[in-house]
Amino acid sequence: MERIIIIDDHLCKEELAEFLEANKKHIKLDSSFEQLKSSTKIFFEELLEIKNGDEKIIFNSDQNINFVRTKEIVSVNAFGRYCKIILKNGSILETNQDLDSIEKKLPRDFFMRIHALHLINLDYLASCKLNIPPSIIMNNGEILPLDENKKAEVIKYLENLTKNSNNSMIY
Repeated sequence: MERIIIIDDHLCKEELAEFLEANKKHIKLDSSFEQLKSSTKIFFEELLEIKNGDEKIIFNSDQNINFVRTKEIVSVNAFGRYCKIILKNGSILETNQDLDSIEKKLPRDFFMRIHALHLINLDYLASCKLNIPPSIIMNNGEILPLDENKKAEVIKYLENLTKNSNNSMIY
C-alpha cells in the first residue's frame, strides 16, 4: 500500500533525517511532480468529503446492504438489537447494527449522542426544549428525548453555534 506523507519538518529535522536514513529501503521518494499533484488532489478531495459529511457509510440489514451519505442521516434510533436510521428524504432504514457501532462510524463534528437510544445529526437540529422532560426537535418534526446528562453538552454546542454566528442565546 502506497501512502503520501507530508511533513512539516521545522521542529524535527534531525529526528526525521535519522528516521529516513534508518528506513530508506522501505521508503520510496518520488520527485514526479505530476504524480504528486494528482495524488495530493485526490487526497484533499477525499478529506473535504469527510469534512463536509459527504462520505458514504455502509449499513447492513437482514436482506440489504445500504450505502448512505452521512449528510443525509437525520437521526439514528435504537430499538432493541437493531436501529432505525431516519434519512433526510423521510425514508427509514433498519439495520442490525447497534447504536454504539454506528456512532463510531459517524463523524463527531456532525453527530451527537443525546440519549442512550438516540443519536442526531446536528445539522438537522431545529430546537431544544430544556424544561422537564428535556427533548430535541429535529427539522423533520421528530421529537427525541434529551438525557439529563447530555443537556450540558447540547447547551454548550448551541452556545458555540450562536457565538460563531454572532447571535445570542436566550434561555
